[in-house]
Amino acid sequence: ADVVANGQFVIQVGAYADANKAKEIKAKLEGVGLTAFTQNVKSGGVSLIRVRVGPYADRKSTRLNSSHT
Repeated sequence: ADVVANGQFVIQVGAYADANKAKEIKAKLEGVGLTAFTQNVKSGGVSLIRVRVGPYADRKSTRLNSSHT
């Protein structure tokens, strides 16, 4: 789990170059009741779309919620 700026935690599910794949994964996560979001980033000169779930108040909550996938 990564810590975001406000001290809460998020789980990165994946990073995709294909925007449609990122949207598909995000929709599947939301379909099982998780709060999912995307973030555009560059890594090694390549544009990627991160798919993440959260935020969660603490690391323990990330483990409990990661059992959904």
